[in-house]
Amino acid sequence: MSPSSWIVCQLGAREHYAIPSALYSRGLLQSLYTDAWLAPGKSLSGFAGLLFPRLKERYENELDGAHVVDFTSSLIAFELREKLAGRDGWERILARNAWFQDRALASLRQALAAFPKDQKPVVFCYSYAARRILEYAKSQGCKTILGQIDPGPVEEDMVTSAVAQHPELMPQFQRVPSRYWDDWREECRLADSIVVNSAWSKRALVQAGISADKLAVVPLMYDAPLS
Repeated sequence: MSPSSWIVCQLGAREHYAIPSALYSRGLLQSLYTDAWLAPGKSLSGFAGLLFPRLKERYENELDGAHVVDFTSSLIAFELREKLAGRDGWERILARNAWFQDRALASLRQALAAFPKDQKPVVFCYSYAARRILEYAKSQGCKTILGQIDPGPVEEDMVTSAVAQHPELMPQFQRVPSRYWDDWREECRLADSIVVNSAWSKRALVQAGISADKLAVVPLMYDAPLS
């Protein structure tokens, strides 16, 4: 196994799987762990298909042949439990982030056992669903990279100020629970590097107290339309 192998943990179809696709095209992707994946020819049962129609979109042709570990059945069970319990909003988001980390961490423990001690892979996770994954990866000697999906608490402060002046903009606005940001700060501490998608996001994270030395600006990937 190559010491430059990468394991990507991705909750959702962020950027249409641009990071794992780019790694796979270069022969660097060891595995992708993701919440849902429906390869061509596979379909959901009638009831699940009606409740979760967007899961049909959870596939990327550029990852055809890649090692993808998905938790689709577990995701459907989780979402059904949350619906029946009446949980929504931030409560469900936090529960989903924790659920994903449980599943991904179990797969990561098994995978890392197969790597020589001096050839551990790079582990890449997206923010807000990464703390325990990065903690374990770090303990096993892996290089850890956090993909930051937004400008963090600085952006929330800006939105809060705007809504205070113009409540009609977001009548249902709620600030994020404090533990969300507590976990995020721990993710940033555990990450060897943090990838942000703009200079503005970098400035916002520095303003929030994250070391600039950890931050790398990588603009959002763009695929030109086929002519």
